[in-house]
Amino acid sequence: MLKLLRMALIAVVLAAIAIRIDRRTSPSAPVREPVLGRPTPEDLERYHRRPVSRFLNGLLAGLILGLLVAGVGTVAAITSAGEAEKEREQLVSMRARSGTAEQGHAPEPSIADVPTPSPSPSPAIAPTPDPACAPERRAVVVRPLDPQVKRQVDAQWRRLERWLRRNAPVTYASLRGPGRARTIAVAESQTGLRFPDDLRASLLRHNGGMPLGPDKGVGLGIREIRDGWRSMCRGDMVEGDDPRAEYWNGRMIPFLLYPENDENRIYAVIDSVVGDVRWVDGWDDGGAGVGPSHRPSYLDLLRANADALQRGAAVDGWRPRVVRGAVRWEPAG
Repeated sequence: MLKLLRMALIAVVLAAIAIRIDRRTSPSAPVREPVLGRPTPEDLERYHRRPVSRFLNGLLAGLILGLLVAGVGTVAAITSAGEAEKEREQLVSMRARSGTAEQGHAPEPSIADVPTPSPSPSPAIAPTPDPACAPERRAVVVRPLDPQVKRQVDAQWRRLERWLRRNAPVTYASLRGPGRARTIAVAESQTGLRFPDDLRASLLRHNGGMPLGPDKGVGLGIREIRDGWRSMCRGDMVEGDDPRAEYWNGRMIPFLLYPENDENRIYAVIDSVVGDVRWVDGWDDGGAGVGPSHRPSYLDLLRANADALQRGAAVDGWRPRVVRGAVRWEPAG
């Protein structure tokens, strides 16, 4: 296309040069004089030479005009061809990108194309009610005690009773009478818990009232255990995956209450699943079950209290002392 354009431009220039030369070299036109009478052949020849020259000039002008038109058309064709080629390249590129995206390999967007994600607030996690605090009601069933466990519990209570009768008559007089097996079964039905055999055996001998170490805890009776459980379960929510690390969990059995902190309801508890004894050391914000296990069982805690009274030993940092006939627990240090 470029060669054709060059040839058209060269032809235009040559035609212009030829016209210029023709004008300079042609003789000046003779003066046209009127012919009177009948014209001679010479007159006719003189008058016909100019029309031939005009014909040639018109032919040259037409040639020049045609060449100009051809040049303009060539330029337009080149421009149109360039635009068509550009469109064809864009179409091929779009098809290539489309084919790549269909194969699962989308072209990597530029940084300007990637929208900046707006930070969305984290959804609030709704608290979940503690399912252990809403057990299904079950039939009241009086379960038999393990005879060996009952003998061991009674043996520890005999040690406590003998020592209290001789050395702390006020505390001995505060011991409550035996509880009833059916009352224990009703409390188990209402709480959905299984009281361990050593706790049941102790309640059947003394239904609460004994100050047990550590930290001045007072043993609860059967109904007090149930009411304490209900109080702690009121509005309780699951706080994590570990029930033993929570402020409170419905599977715990509160069996000791610390009277000096009665407003905040601080309890020592028995884990009804594991069976160990847990309590809060030095806490004043209420709750129970927080902290490591302190005793493997209620029977072990009962034995530790009997040892502390008879031998003057300490129970987890607390030592018993008799004041006006009553047992008081004080820090061992």
